[in-house]
Amino acid sequence: MPLPRTLQGGQRAGLGVGPFAPQTGDLFCPGTAVVTRRNESGLVIETHRQPTEMWQNKRGEKRSGPEGSTPSVSTGELRPGLIDYSPAMAQHPSNRPHDLPADRTLRRFVVIMRVLSWVWMALLVAAVPSSDPTANRAITGGAMLLATLGMGATVWASRDPKRLASPWFVITDAVVALVVASASTLAGAENLFHGGYPMSTVFITAYGFNMRAALITAAALAINQLAVHIIDERGVVPAIGSVVFVVLAIGGGWIFDNIRAQERARLAAEDELNEARAAQIRQEERIELANRLHDSVVQTLTALRQDAGDPDRVRYLARRQERQMRQTISEFRSQFTHSARARLQHLCDDIEDIHHIEIDAVFRGDAGLDDSRDAVLALGCEALVNAAKHAGVDTVDLYAEFDDARIQLFVRDRGCGFDTAKVGDGQGHGLSKRADAIGATATVSSQPGSGTEVEIVWEQQ
Repeated sequence: MPLPRTLQGGQRAGLGVGPFAPQTGDLFCPGTAVVTRRNESGLVIETHRQPTEMWQNKRGEKRSGPEGSTPSVSTGELRPGLIDYSPAMAQHPSNRPHDLPADRTLRRFVVIMRVLSWVWMALLVAAVPSSDPTANRAITGGAMLLATLGMGATVWASRDPKRLASPWFVITDAVVALVVASASTLAGAENLFHGGYPMSTVFITAYGFNMRAALITAAALAINQLAVHIIDERGVVPAIGSVVFVVLAIGGGWIFDNIRAQERARLAAEDELNEARAAQIRQEERIELANRLHDSVVQTLTALRQDAGDPDRVRYLARRQERQMRQTISEFRSQFTHSARARLQHLCDDIEDIHHIEIDAVFRGDAGLDDSRDAVLALGCEALVNAAKHAGVDTVDLYAEFDDARIQLFVRDRGCGFDTAKVGDGQGHGLSKRADAIGATATVSSQPGSGTEVEIVWEQQ
């Protein structure tokens, strides 16, 4: 299944820029969808939220993701279970019959019964030449060959739930069972040599349909065996024994039907529980968002109203609130439990507060945060701090691009610059040595009076 869409192209202040930007006047509306993950048996492993992107244009039309954007598949530290998502809780993987988790066990049971019945018949057929020399060997061998083909077809069909339960397979198998059950009489054998092969057909019908269909198959086999006993004059008591097919149909069909009914009831109860969990998750998200807005936006607006006469104070508060909103948006939109992008934004905020500069940042993509990536981000922060200390400017540019196995950072200032050939083990060479230690490369380009550019590239080994 496709993974959730992530933005392609640069993102600035939490909104897309570049070729995949929303149109002018569009309103960004971050939201969340509930994600559920099941294992191969259909059991729910995890339920959590997954951010979605949506833009609303001037006409009020909503569209998921920016126009022209393409899905981006990430294999990094994704939140587990990002396989499929929808606004409502995921239902059972399929509403088609024979796709229930319990059906795998039922298929195995059917195959085991067919193989055992074939072995039973093979032993009886092997004893026919010595115990009944008058039996027609061609018919006996043909019946055994037909049963062998039926057993092989059952094993082959069991690999696909729809194939084993398809009407053409069930009906064909019942016809083969009737022919095999009649072979003893056609061969003129004194004893029946079909063994339990016709009985296994009852279980296949019960699996493919239900108890009612199994009863129909059992009735046909019982009538066939009654006719065989009457034609061969085998006696009343053996003839009455043909009722075993009906008993198997009732017992096997009832068990199969009830197992499936209980499985559906279990899955329905599980989905109800997931819906309750989803509602709780959505409520917790609303509370978290409300608390963040109260602690940041509301308090900042109050401070702006009180300090409206101080331009520097107003500028600082506005800038501080802008950074907080960017970080909040990034955290809610990120598909990673620990986001490298959100981490870099937080570090940039600290640098701005400490060194009283503005970092004009552009971010593209995201990645999961681990020790290696954290070291790369620390190296980028060192480049920002060097620019704040030595460049003599109020603004530093930062471009950060994150991928599954790659991070690329550009730090640029338009300050005084320096001669890279004369710094020795200073700024440029110090970054290069630290980059080598963590498996990255750092390239410093600078000239006196022309500013400085630092490029840091890290690729996962």
